[in-house]
Amino acid sequence: MKLTRGKLLETIRRKNEGATTYQARKIAGISIRRVNQVWHAYTISGVLPEIGKTIGRPSIKVSQENAQKSHPKKDWIRYERRHSLTAIHIDWHYYEGGIGVFAVNEIRGSSGPL
Repeated sequence: MKLTRGKLLETIRRKNEGATTYQARKIAGISIRRVNQVWHAYTISGVLPEIGKTIGRPSIKVSQENAQKSHPKKDWIRYERRHSLTAIHIDWHYYEGGIGVFAVNEIRGSSGPL
């Protein structure tokens, strides 16, 4: 859930009153670890930490020319298998007189064992 300024104020107010981290966490719907991070930043500096759109890694705009090349293609892997008999092809042949024969062909093109 998004931590807004109002939820941040209420969470820190509850911690100042002596509530547990778990109780303060319930207000904003965030993790106990995040409450501890915010509380630590508040106790060191004495001011509320800045939370909003301008914080964090800056976004990179994709130009119109490179819009289709925005992500590299992954290598195509035909089969992934644990051992050689997990990807096989079996051909069945029935001859007159009730004789049945089958051939086992291993399918190549694997990326190797996992």
